[in-house]
Amino acid sequence: MSTTPKKRQRSFPVKSEALSLMQEKMREKGFEFTTQDEMYAELAEKAGLNSSDTIKNVFNPQYGRKPEKNTVQSIASVLGLYPWDIVEGWNPPESSSRIKSTDSKVSIFNRQIFQEMLDKQRELTANPLINANFEASKLYVPLGLVESKKQERRKDVSPEMGSRLYLPEEYEITRQFENDEFLTEVLLQGNSPKSQGKRIAIIGEPGSGKTTRLQQIADKIFNENDDNLLIWVSLADLQDRTLEDFLLNTWLKIALKQREASEESQNELIKQFNEGNVWLLLDGLDEIVLDSNPLYWVNSQIKGWIESAKIILTCRVNVWESGNNYLSYFDIYRNLDFSELQRDEFIYKWFTDRNLADQLINELNQDGKERIRDLVKNPLRLTLICYSWENHQGSLPETKAGLYQECVEAFYQWKEIYFKTTSSQRKELNQALGELAKQALEQESSKFRLTKSFICEVLGESDEGLFKLALDLGWLNRVGVAEENPSEQVYAFFHPSFQEYFAALAIDDDRFFLNHNNKNPSTFEKHNERNCVYRIFDSQWEETFLVWLGSQYIDNESKRKILTNLINFNEMKGYSFLGFRKKCFFLSASGILEFPDLQNSTIYNEVFDQLIKWGDSESLKHLSSMSYIRPEYSREIIFKLIEDSFQATPDSLNEILLIIEALSNILTSQDRKRIESFLEKILDGFLRIFEYEHGYCSDMQDVPNCFSAKNSPNINTIISCSKKIYSDYSKIVRFLENLLEFSQFIKNKDHQFKFSSNLLQIDPSNLNAINTLHYLIKNSKCEHTIHWSCELLLQSNQNTKDVIETLHYLLKNSTDDEIHYWSYLSLSEFNQYREIDLFSDMINHTNEGMLSWTLNRLTALNPNNPKLLEEINSLLNNMQVTEDESDKQFIAECLSEVEHYLIDQRLIIKTLLEESQKNKDFVFFTSSMFYLIKMKSPCLEQKFDEIRALINNFIFKGLTHDEYDGIGSTLYIFDYAVKRFPYSDICSDIVKLMKFRLLTKGLDVMDNSLIDTCINNMSYPEFYKAWHSETEIIHPEILEISPLGNTPIAQTLNQQILDLPSQLQPTEKTYPLIINAQSLEDETDNSSIAQELCNQIYAIAFPDETNIPEINNAPQLKRLIPNIKKQLGTKNLALIFHNGEPNETLIKFCKKLSDSIHIKWITEQSIKIGIPPQENLVNVLQNWINQLD
Repeated sequence: MSTTPKKRQRSFPVKSEALSLMQEKMREKGFEFTTQDEMYAELAEKAGLNSSDTIKNVFNPQYGRKPEKNTVQSIASVLGLYPWDIVEGWNPPESSSRIKSTDSKVSIFNRQIFQEMLDKQRELTANPLINANFEASKLYVPLGLVESKKQERRKDVSPEMGSRLYLPEEYEITRQFENDEFLTEVLLQGNSPKSQGKRIAIIGEPGSGKTTRLQQIADKIFNENDDNLLIWVSLADLQDRTLEDFLLNTWLKIALKQREASEESQNELIKQFNEGNVWLLLDGLDEIVLDSNPLYWVNSQIKGWIESAKIILTCRVNVWESGNNYLSYFDIYRNLDFSELQRDEFIYKWFTDRNLADQLINELNQDGKERIRDLVKNPLRLTLICYSWENHQGSLPETKAGLYQECVEAFYQWKEIYFKTTSSQRKELNQALGELAKQALEQESSKFRLTKSFICEVLGESDEGLFKLALDLGWLNRVGVAEENPSEQVYAFFHPSFQEYFAALAIDDDRFFLNHNNKNPSTFEKHNERNCVYRIFDSQWEETFLVWLGSQYIDNESKRKILTNLINFNEMKGYSFLGFRKKCFFLSASGILEFPDLQNSTIYNEVFDQLIKWGDSESLKHLSSMSYIRPEYSREIIFKLIEDSFQATPDSLNEILLIIEALSNILTSQDRKRIESFLEKILDGFLRIFEYEHGYCSDMQDVPNCFSAKNSPNINTIISCSKKIYSDYSKIVRFLENLLEFSQFIKNKDHQFKFSSNLLQIDPSNLNAINTLHYLIKNSKCEHTIHWSCELLLQSNQNTKDVIETLHYLLKNSTDDEIHYWSYLSLSEFNQYREIDLFSDMINHTNEGMLSWTLNRLTALNPNNPKLLEEINSLLNNMQVTEDESDKQFIAECLSEVEHYLIDQRLIIKTLLEESQKNKDFVFFTSSMFYLIKMKSPCLEQKFDEIRALINNFIFKGLTHDEYDGIGSTLYIFDYAVKRFPYSDICSDIVKLMKFRLLTKGLDVMDNSLIDTCINNMSYPEFYKAWHSETEIIHPEILEISPLGNTPIAQTLNQQILDLPSQLQPTEKTYPLIINAQSLEDETDNSSIAQELCNQIYAIAFPDETNIPEINNAPQLKRLIPNIKKQLGTKNLALIFHNGEPNETLIKFCKKLSDSIHIKWITEQSIKIGIPPQENLVNVLQNWINQLD
């Protein structure tokens, strides 16, 4: 007899008691509404509904418009309710045909069978490294919903941010789930975009906690409802069998503890599937050994009765993204990185000894631990660190090499469950990975993102041998596709830190890092019968160098040799630069930490003593690290300094206090008592000299020489050092209170503010300081003192009525722009200033910083406010029509910092460029430059050549400016510019100018700072070449922002370019072709670029050829190159572009040809293939051609 299918219910009546329940939940969750309409609107917005009328109908059942299923689900999800809490007729999920024990035929299955199988699987999939006391099932890893919204392809990242290599390229995280939200909303309520919770993929990088997540899911689902039956399948166990065969024969046989699974039991299992009771958990899709794509295979297995199950699977990101949408109907959720809070929670759960946990967290938060902090964002890598910390009982191995080696061994141990390897296999793989890592770090770009073809050159093909083993184990993982070729897969090491470790294993000669002749320094001459090498100064090799120093496989003599060469490094004949000296000593200091055998050596003493002499913040940081490995030497230094301190100058005493503070971590309790005695004399001396300066102390007999009436040690330095030494701050508080009391006695309000500020840093609730600040608000005549007193009180949670009223008074009555600006900031930060107040005071702004801040603040509050739009348009119009240059510049500078969609950044850039070019006043010139290079607009990159020339001009003006501020402004702007743009050529210009300045005026402190900035942005050979260059000093005459004029140098450059075809000569192996880029300059179509370039190549190489091939892209042009070379009888082709500037499309097109043709482009742009116009251009190009042979 046929039955009529049950019609699915589309809408549901709202329960009467649900209305008050929903309102109660809204208040609990912080909804803000005062009227019913506001409540409808807010709930509609947060539930993602298009209209508030939908919510209105829910709360008014009398209208007769019952909510539909999706509406109910959305509301329940937002309010943390179940749908059946809100409406009638929506039953909690349970099987309609549950097998009951009263049936005439008892089921052979019971929940106990499934529970036992889950328990067995949990034991098999548990990480053997995790402590028995650690409840992995309670580990929380953040989870994100993945949706296919295209993002820009990522470029290489720094090792400190290595986790970003694994961020999705082709998708983005549209929502992050906290705690149990995923389990409740997605799995139990069935609220997922595609499958209503029935097809779920959990993806993540290796060790991100995918299996742990599946264990949590299993526990939640199994315990939620008696009808839920769970089957866990580790897909690696299937080998060559189908999923159906595995379930009906292998799984069922083990579950029922039978020799063979009977037909009856198989039919019973199929019945459970068909009735919708089964959740199928498929773990490790990436671990299946298959000839076909794993996602295609799984899709082929989900059919028939298996299709009736709810399916959750786990997979590595790289395998999932290679699946060509075979499982596009699955909802994708991705495991995300740990936050710092989650990291700490993991550590506390790992260790039964809380002290060990606290110590590890403290260690990870230390300065200089950025790489390890990034490393442990991943659960597996954090597990490896915890494992090592526990093994060493509260410490990590002495060296980085030891730490990584231990982690590598633990990683292999963990992987033994899935991929067994022999010791010889591991050794061979480690060596091959080392060579791969080393070659990758040698690349000019993409050092950590490795193309498949690049890896194949070292490891062989990806489906066999070492490459496949590295993929199976997870040492290499796919992270995306190549930027220049989307069909080329890109891989990365498990983490960049491991790549650097493996690279260190492949280096057996210290000269790989540094090969330099200290007796006769020159980067151009050979030393030890090989070219000079300076990798040690390149930041990308620093970590590898330090790991190499700690390696047990490198002989100690080689390590001593390279450190000795570093501290004796002679950079120039006749010149010595502090920047390079410091680089060498800082590297040596870091190196000594990795080479414990040097602890008692003269190298240690020499480095430590030199850092003491410098005493700057970077030197003190290295001193602090070095002090741990030889604390007795540090203590000797401290007490020798204390002994000499009272005969020192005040400045010297400041340096001594800073050194004591830096080395305080290695002091014993007895040491601290001795230093406390010293500090008490310092505190007393400071108080006595302060009283003496104001005529209230005549007895100065016992005051140390380091104090004087004109110059005393810095009080902030004294306090900072004292805080590191005293365990109890009461003495410091008493000292400051005495100073404050005396300041009140002499009625000096400046000192009262200063010492109150100092007190609140030590004791944020100090009543003496708070009462003094309240007094100053009412009685000081200095607006700055009044404002900053209010600010300090607000920071101390003293947002009382008098503070707020005072700030409003300053806003209304102060004539000081700066006071206006900071008062705005204070009130806004503490939510005491409204949008309407900002508009009321905006008309009379005369400070660009305040106007910029106000506009930005208003934009954040409401970017579409009509008054804001009107103000922005008014400013833009005024900037274009005003004849007053100062007004034009003021508006441009103001708007350059405002982030609003209406502001035409191109117009701002144009205005600032024009003002910078024609303004002869150095102050205005500096101001325009500052705002120009600070702009975040991508439009700025399009003006690269103009800005480059402008900065050169600015540098020349700054270095030749008579005022001392000239060099100071130059340093400030230049330091900002080299961080904003890749201006290695500008650094070269600076070095040449500084040499000129040295020879004509000599160098001062500011000059040396400018040189140090160059040193930090240039390789050593670049610096050496610039310093020894014989090129004439650049003159502003050729730096104007205009086409090359009629100066002698300009004429020479123009003539050289015209003569290039006749002057550049082919060599035995290289043939140069001069390409006129004028026709390509504005071209952005790849097809047109390819054809035009092909036309020019044939026209120059084969002028009589009329049958020029038709092509559409770079690969087609590359296919013609071998034949062109053959016809010209040459091994190499060298293309030299001139008479046009390359745009981004042209640069990328040239990059695609770089493996077939050598390319140079005559341009001022700082690009890899660029060569700047210069007097000896022909010689430079000819030398380049010669070197290609």
